[in-house]
Amino acid sequence: MPLARIDVPAGKSTDFRRVAGEVVYDAIITELKAPKDDRFQVITEHPAGGLVVDPAYLGIQRTADAIIIQITMNEGRTVDMKRAFYKAVADGLHERLGQRREDVIINLVEVTKENWSFGNGEAQYAISGLLNTSSPQSRKRTRAPRRQRAAGAPHRRSHQKPRFLVAEKDPGSARPVPR
Repeated sequence: MPLARIDVPAGKSTDFRRVAGEVVYDAIITELKAPKDDRFQVITEHPAGGLVVDPAYLGIQRTADAIIIQITMNEGRTVDMKRAFYKAVADGLHERLGQRREDVIINLVEVTKENWSFGNGEAQYAISGLLNTSSPQSRKRTRAPRRQRAAGAPHRRSHQKPRFLVAEKDPGSARPVPR
C-alpha cells in the first residue's frame, strides 16, 4: 500500500492536481508493482513560502513551480525499480502537464508491513498473517533488543558481583579504580 503525498505550489488548477495524482498512481502500479486499486493520495497546495525548495541543490536548477512527491511504501523494491519509478513520474508529469523534470522532487520512505492500518484500528497485514516473517529484516525486527552495557562497564552476568567500585575514578583514566 503506497501512500502518496504530492505537494504543489499555490495556483495549480484542480486538473493539474488530478493529473499529477494519476501520473504518480500509474507509475506506482507499473514500476513499483503495487496492486491495482491501491490508491491512497494526499494532494496539498501550499501558499507562497509554504513549500521551500532549494533552487540549485546538487547543481539542478529548480523554479518556484517545483513539486515534492513523497511515497511511503512497504520495503523491498530494488534500486532499478525505484529509478524506473523516478523516471516514469518525471517523464509523465512533463508529457502530460509540461512540468519541468528538474522541478520534480521525489522521496521514497520504506516501512515494514506491520506499520499499516487500513481501518478498524487493526494492523491487517500483521493480523491476517500477510506479514512476511521469512525475510531476514522481519526476523530481525521481531527479536527483543539486546541490553547494552555502559561504556567501560565490566562484562558480567546478572548473578556475578561487580568487580569495580564506580564511585571513584582515577583522574588520569576513564576506567574505574579497582576495589
